[in-house]
Amino acid sequence: MAQVSYYHLTNSGAYINTADTTERANLLADGWTEVYSPTCGIYQNASDYTGLVALYRLKENSNGARYYTTDAAKRTTMLNSGLWTDEGTSGYVLPSTASEPAGWGPLHEAFNASTGFYDFTASATEWAGFGGNWVKSTTVFALVPSPHS
Repeated sequence: MAQVSYYHLTNSGAYINTADTTERANLLADGWTEVYSPTCGIYQNASDYTGLVALYRLKENSNGARYYTTDAAKRTTMLNSGLWTDEGTSGYVLPSTASEPAGWGPLHEAFNASTGFYDFTASATEWAGFGGNWVKSTTVFALVPSPHS
C-alpha cells in the first residue's frame, strides 16, 4: 500500500494524529477540528518503503493525552507504568537515525507543561508557533513524507 494522509486534529488543547479516515470522521463529528489536513503522509505497512519502523500511539489514562513513539522499549515502559493505554500502531515512519530522503521532514514533539498534553506535528509553521507553556523537544524522533509547511 502506498503513502496515506496523516491528519492532525485538536479538541480543547488535546491533540491526535490519525491515518484512519473513519476515526478522523468520528473525531470531526465529536467536535474535534483539524489543525492541518493532513499534517504529512505516513505509511500503513512496514514493507511500503525501505527502513520503516512502527509509530506507536498511546493514550494517557487520566487526561486522554496522546503520545507517539518509535521506541518499542519506551512504549513497553509506558504501558507497564499503568498510566498509559496502547492504541496500536499509528503507521510507519523512518527513524530519526535514517538519512532524510527528498520530500521528507521531521515529525516534531512538544509538551504543554500547564495542560499535560503533547502535540506531534510535521508542520514547520505550527512548530515555529509553539511558545508560552510549550516545551519543544530538541530531538527529531521520526521522519515523515510530505510534511505540511
